Formats: sequence, C-alpha cells, structure tokens
Amino acid sequence: VQLLDVQQCHRVLEPSAGTGRLIEQLDKSWNNLDVVAIEINPTLASGLKKFKCSVMCEDFLNYYTSNKFDRIIM
Repeated sequence: VQLLDVQQCHRVLEPSAGTGRLIEQLDKSWNNLDVVAIEINPTLASGLKKFKCSVMCEDFLNYYTSNKFDRIIM
C-alpha cells in the first residue's frame, strides 16, 4: 500500500475487497480519500461499511462508472 504513492485527491478502487485489509491500511493513513470497495459476498461487503469508503456488493466485472480511478489495489 505504501508503494501506491496515494495522494489526498486520488480516487482508489479495491475491486475485490474481501475483509478490507488493504482498505484498512489506506484508512489509517488517509482520512479524505475517495475509496470504492467492491465485494461480491454480501457478508463481507457488509463488514466493509466500517471503513471510510463506498461499498458496492456486486461482481467487479459488472461494475461500471464513467469516473476514473487514480489507483487500484488488490
């Protein structure tokens, strides 16, 4: 996560968020990031709501947005 060189203005995508271990590392370092977490498993997706991010419960292969991301973590 440190190698991502994430900046406060970045949008970050975690397309297979699972339990949120990578998001947790971002959450500790940055308070105002725009983070989108996608997780297909409803139980895991529900657990991601504790982080400061938008949570989408769906298959990331079907996720579409016209907004671009500055960083993608997996």
